[in-house]
Amino acid sequence: MTDQIAPSRLRVLLVDDDRPMRTALARLLEHAGFAPLTAGSVDEAKRLLAEETVDVIVSDINMPGSSGLQFLAEVRDRDASLPFILMTAAPQLESAILAVNLGAFRYLMKPVDLAELEATVRKAGLARSFARLQKEALDAVRSEDAARVTASRLVDEAMAGLWMAWQPITSHKGTQLFAFEALLRSDEPQLSQPEVFVTSAQRIERGRELSRRIRTRVAESIPSFPDGALALVNIVAEDLADPDLVDPAAPLSAFASRVVLEITERTKLDASLNLPSRVKQLREMGYRLAVDDLGAGYSGLSSITQLEPSIVKLDMSLIRDIHESMTRRAVVASMVILCQSMNIQIIAEGVEKAEEAEALWDLGIELTQGYLFGRPHREIRWRPIGSG
Repeated sequence: MTDQIAPSRLRVLLVDDDRPMRTALARLLEHAGFAPLTAGSVDEAKRLLAEETVDVIVSDINMPGSSGLQFLAEVRDRDASLPFILMTAAPQLESAILAVNLGAFRYLMKPVDLAELEATVRKAGLARSFARLQKEALDAVRSEDAARVTASRLVDEAMAGLWMAWQPITSHKGTQLFAFEALLRSDEPQLSQPEVFVTSAQRIERGRELSRRIRTRVAESIPSFPDGALALVNIVAEDLADPDLVDPAAPLSAFASRVVLEITERTKLDASLNLPSRVKQLREMGYRLAVDDLGAGYSGLSSITQLEPSIVKLDMSLIRDIHESMTRRAVVASMVILCQSMNIQIIAEGVEKAEEAEALWDLGIELTQGYLFGRPHREIRWRPIGSG
């Protein structure tokens, strides 16, 4: 397995056409223990990237020739996990939204706070290291027949130890319960991470089996919910083609009016599926639809136009420290206006600080989820904020 690259050895590609700025930032990064490579244009950066291995890219947006956003788009076509930090002295809502949709790690304002840049690069390096480890783990699952047998055994054990954690979603400034989100968990330590569990099951063509088990577990728990509370259940696009999802005899169908099906925005909706017909069928059964992780994937707002959801969930990357970021507030405010015009409710997830919650409430977002309001727990429980 490839060794993790220590943060002090991170190779950082710095792209800026302002030579004094580029030199100053490179010295900062070098003083912090990183190994900076510099380029004065996107073309020069692409040449360096073809010859060198880098762990993080830091790039200005507005440069002669190709822009930093164009460079980000090209990098994403080749490497979806390479952290890309953008800098700009002239922030614009359109470029901020595009940066989010292209998967930028951070969006920093010039003049750049040097301590913030160092901390951001360090976090980006850790994210890159984790992505490498996860990729290696997933590659091992699908590599050889022996690995497939091992994966099948692990999935068996993970399914045997499958359980749901429940995280509350609140309204009215955390004083009322709106719903619980069902979060996949397993007692099998090697597949304890939900993403790895789901991907492992999909690789050995058992994704549908896993999805059905999850829905059954949710159905078993809903009778224990407080009156009026909904259940949010994550599904992937492939689940929409599963006949069990619309089978009146399926366990979850009996509780359809209390269920919101979350479809991750990272998932590409299959054009071969008769999506309008399936969505209509689900709504007639009583289900509501939600787009999950809005702002975290690459499909932009297309999933909203395809699904016409009742609810959208803003990804936590937009919520983190929103009270300190004018750009995040501007992006979220534009989404609030859009969703209000379409009669779509918004849930802000990943809220950990009271200041974040206050900023979201000021923007008109009523539904909030995160550690501030309750951590995921095996038991179905909730306590209003401020109740002690």
